[in-house]
Amino acid sequence: MALLAITLGSCTTTQRTHTASTLDVNSSIVNRSYADLTVASTKVSYTLDATGEYKDQGESALKTAAVAKLLATNGNADVLVAPDFEVYRVDGKIKSVTAKGYPAFYRNIHPMTQSEAEIVNLSRK
Repeated sequence: MALLAITLGSCTTTQRTHTASTLDVNSSIVNRSYADLTVASTKVSYTLDATGEYKDQGESALKTAAVAKLLATNGNADVLVAPDFEVYRVDGKIKSVTAKGYPAFYRNIHPMTQSEAEIVNLSRK
């Protein structure tokens, strides 16, 4: 019995760490598509308060979130054309970010034709 107690009392757990090296693979993916861009004629804006889930985010993240909200509230637009930002700060801390611009939608998305490729100075080979 004493031998069993000593054997069980002296168990330890070990953890092994494995490392591996990787090499960069030089590759690229190209998708030559063409689309029409329908841009709204009216400039819109959205102000995002830097509170709640946005409280501790940096300026770049707040601008991205403001654009996302602006696009969502304007018909789920695809992109904001001519974006402009106003960052309101108090004592160096960001309180809100206002994004302004023209919401736009991609329409008629299709593989690029040879004539379209020539317009943008690309060749399809």
